[in-house]
Amino acid sequence: MSRHEPLSPPLQRHSLQHALLKTGDTIAAASVLQRSAAPLRWRQLGLIPLVLFLLGVALLEIWELDLKLGDLLYRLEGQQWALREHWITAGIIHNGGRLLSFGLLFITLLGWGLSWIRPSLRHWRPGLSYLISAVLCSVLLVNIAKRLTGLDCPWSLQRYGADRIYHSLFSLDPATASGGSCFPAGHASAGYAWVALYFLALHHFSDSSAPSRCYRHLALLPGLGLGLIFGISQQLRGAHFISHDLWTLAICWFSALILYRWRLWPKPTGPQFCYSRICAGTSGS
Repeated sequence: MSRHEPLSPPLQRHSLQHALLKTGDTIAAASVLQRSAAPLRWRQLGLIPLVLFLLGVALLEIWELDLKLGDLLYRLEGQQWALREHWITAGIIHNGGRLLSFGLLFITLLGWGLSWIRPSLRHWRPGLSYLISAVLCSVLLVNIAKRLTGLDCPWSLQRYGADRIYHSLFSLDPATASGGSCFPAGHASAGYAWVALYFLALHHFSDSSAPSRCYRHLALLPGLGLGLIFGISQQLRGAHFISHDLWTLAICWFSALILYRWRLWPKPTGPQFCYSRICAGTSGS
């Protein structure tokens, strides 16, 4: 090869990668060599969930499924909310579930903090930062909505032996709002907020291979599982209707999606995990 002949693209790429890694600049290498502007899958991640959400809201409202399911649970519990103060629903799932969610957030914060101390954890920092912000944003939005809607819990309604009049979200007259704070479901948000783990997995396992799809599906289970357990428990206690949980799931999902688009996309498309001293940005002794 002539001294003045330009390098072929593969050789240029190899030379650039070698130079960047030699200086220990892992972040620059990932930015220059591995970032891709592949289109975000809005249909699968945004449009389809939105259509399913709107369909669910319409069915719940048209068929009055909130009241029908609430009536069924109330009747099965002996015309009272017998599980309202039960040690499983109130103690383990409600109080213990809140502590579990706080514990998960603390572990995530701890991992994010360690990523500033240990160079080998640096590649986890953007994802952990996203996860923290997505969880906090979801919980915050749900709590703001609870203050704005003014809907009551089932256990506060005349229909179930209390003194408040039932209003759905779409029939509520602001002049008749009772000042309740039960919509959407706050406790369920402590579980559903962790659907952001799916987008974290999508960031690290973005290809269409079977193992990557499996990892993404597994990452979806904690958020959906905890949200369902927390939500169903609160329905059994008379704290929420099923529509409250549906809205909470939608808020958590779409806030996580928007933050994913803002914080993590476009994403690295090359290998994600590197534990060597060179890749970590440290020199050998």
